[in-house]
Amino acid sequence: MTDTTVSEAAPLTGEAGTPPTLLDGVNWPGFALLLAGVLTLAWTLAGSGGWPVMRSAVIAAAFSAGFAWITVEHIRFRGRRS
Repeated sequence: MTDTTVSEAAPLTGEAGTPPTLLDGVNWPGFALLLAGVLTLAWTLAGSGGWPVMRSAVIAAAFSAGFAWITVEHIRFRGRRS
């Protein structure tokens, strides 16, 4: 009978540490801003209420801020890993 120990197991591959995920919490503000942009876009396309120009500005601001936040966090994370 053979005794299987950790040293005989297949070696672990990949990078050390955990990969960035949605559960990380760092990117949540970026994802929340993107969600706000999508919800405002749906609300604007549904045509409910007034002020379509104001809602269009909110959509542009939310999408821009969300993408910027996620990009900055991605660059910061990559810089920390190198």
